[in-house]
Amino acid sequence: MTVVIKKKAALEQEALENWRANARVTPYQAKAALLRVELLDEVEAIMADETTPREVKLAWEYSGHFVRNSPLISALQGHPLLGLSDDSVDDIFRIAQSIE
Repeated sequence: MTVVIKKKAALEQEALENWRANARVTPYQAKAALLRVELLDEVEAIMADETTPREVKLAWEYSGHFVRNSPLISALQGHPLLGLSDDSVDDIFRIAQSIE
């Protein structure tokens, strides 16, 4: 029984990692999702901060889509203004994917 539970957990983890590697949203979807979870102002403040790397700012402004496992998302996730967990970022991406 324990072996079955461990295999199921491993499969679930693999599916989650695969989803994270392939999850994409448009800038509109991402920004609308951030607005819904009341984090858009914080992200915009991060982008306005002169210490935010230019490459992160360029990705935010000009990307045609945002990928869950991208450097941009990692930079935002770990920023002190946000400090988001992996689960929180996943939830925001799921919200974004539901927006048309």
